[in-house]
Amino acid sequence: MENQPLYDISVLFVEDNDSLRFLFEKMLAKKVAKVISAENGQVGLDLYLLHKPDLVITDISMPVMDGLQMIKKIKEKMPDTKVVVMSAYSNNEYFLEAINLRVDAYLLKPVDAPKLVSTLNNMSFEIIAEKGKEKLIAELMLDLATLRKELMEKEQQIEDLKGRLEKNQ
Repeated sequence: MENQPLYDISVLFVEDNDSLRFLFEKMLAKKVAKVISAENGQVGLDLYLLHKPDLVITDISMPVMDGLQMIKKIKEKMPDTKVVVMSAYSNNEYFLEAINLRVDAYLLKPVDAPKLVSTLNNMSFEIIAEKGKEKLIAELMLDLATLRKELMEKEQQIEDLKGRLEKNQ
């Protein structure tokens, strides 16, 4: 029997180090429904636009396009995307830029697995809660539309009855 992931979410994991990418990809695959991985920010951006994952976990320093550039482009299209940054740099400039991009978490490398799992748990709860809220709103809107239609039908029936009563008098 196959193990079920803990969270029904999709994650884009962007890391240029092949060994780290493989290691974290395996770990994430046990926790979430879908893991998409990329070796640089440009590939990550392309995969984000194609798959629209729920969460992006990215390194900052990468070839072709760095993680912060990728995040900026993602946030321009989907400002509410949840993003976790992992970086070996504790550079204040990177940190401030990440804050300005509304990054949800910033982890310093080397990132140990329990710290990443804890962050993943927190992000997953937020994503699932948001999805639940969106689903509830959609259901309520559908119920409201149904009630409006039924009300209009009842109002029409009342008008028809009034018309028949007036004819009979």
